[in-house]
Amino acid sequence: SNIVPTLNEINRLSPADARDFFFSCCGSSRWAESMAACRPYWDIQVVFNAADVVWQYLGADDWREALRNRTIIGDAELPPTLQEDLEFYRSKFGYEFVMATPLPPHEELQATVRRRLEYSLRAEFDLSASEEFAIMRSKIRKRLSE
Repeated sequence: SNIVPTLNEINRLSPADARDFFFSCCGSSRWAESMAACRPYWDIQVVFNAADVVWQYLGADDWREALRNRTIIGDAELPPTLQEDLEFYRSKFGYEFVMATPLPPHEELQATVRRRLEYSLRAEFDLSASEEFAIMRSKIRKRLSE
């Protein structure tokens, strides 16, 4: 739904509904469960502090789960060569290409994907995890009203 919950409403949700809300911000089960368990939150800064601490506490497997649950860049209008590059990215790294900033025009996006395809598994994972962290923070900001 497009109704943005208040912190009060988040605090009153059942544990399962709170977990689902947080899972919609970041696809790591342990992150979402921990965020639900950390309630009540009295202001948005406390939510961000908890989000940061929980994220740092997670391991690589949790970050990988979040990356695997990140939605595919949803644009049926992508040029076939860019679709192929994204497919190759997925097969090389095992998760979707993530970018925290708004997606650039197709040519620029393709250049970025191709550059990142050159990265080692470890370097790209570290970069992707930091992009995922930024996306998660912006989703919290968008999905919560004070």
